[in-house]
Amino acid sequence: MLNIIFTKLENYKVTILIHCEDNDIIESANTNIDLKNSFSHTLLRPKEAEITAINKILNLSGKYKIKIHIVHVSTCEAAEILNNVKDKIATTCETAPHYLNLTDDYLKRDDGFKLICTPPLRNKLNVKDMKEKALDEYFDIYASDHCAFLKKDKNNSESKNDVRLVPCGVAGLGALPHLTFKLYEDNLDNALMQMGKRLSENPAKITGIYPRKGTIKIGSDADFSVLEIGKSEKNIQSSISDVYETYENFKTNLNFKYVFLNGVPVVKNDMLINADKMSGKCLIKNY
Repeated sequence: MLNIIFTKLENYKVTILIHCEDNDIIESANTNIDLKNSFSHTLLRPKEAEITAINKILNLSGKYKIKIHIVHVSTCEAAEILNNVKDKIATTCETAPHYLNLTDDYLKRDDGFKLICTPPLRNKLNVKDMKEKALDEYFDIYASDHCAFLKKDKNNSESKNDVRLVPCGVAGLGALPHLTFKLYEDNLDNALMQMGKRLSENPAKITGIYPRKGTIKIGSDADFSVLEIGKSEKNIQSSISDVYETYENFKTNLNFKYVFLNGVPVVKNDMLINADKMSGKCLIKNY
């Protein structure tokens, strides 16, 4: 199937965004395990599934000369592979804050089902290595992979007996800038620069909407934030919906005094203004 897709797209100027997990490996995973245990999710979707899929995609990208963007990289091995080929194959990648801050130990808790996502959380050593690779600029983008299932969805009674039935995804949109800032907070100037680059500029370039978005200059949309580094800390809030908080007990001292969209303020003092007013537009070109 992938060969067919790449064949049909090789004459077009496109970038393919890909979730990398090899289905054959997942289908062959041992199911003779405790499917009531949330930690079993990591056994059903092992890191080899991501690594194998990425190698397959890189081969196709090199063959058909099509740009690819790998979303939510979760393993240090996959990050290493992508970093080693970026000068030879047109590829970019991203990771998500939960792969830099949360370990699979959370899935061993009684309420571990709250943090089931795909790919799954990884072990402590992997998280440590992923964070080091992030600081070494292995990832072009940090993205939340926001999939905010409501509490009632995660609490589905059928899923209590089979981890495979738990909706896969966690909230993270509201946490993304705060956790990106904390990653670099030892160097304030660098923290702000990295936030601008990996949350705005690089996403705009990869999706083909730069310089309309992703920069502040004449002719670009007037999208920008005014930040304040406060003296006191507050809890990180990943979503304003009725969801389980992904980053319980995580603190931030980063405040959004203002956020402007096309020159219009949409956030003031960390609060949304006219939250019900819809103003988004699709900026990606149709081919």
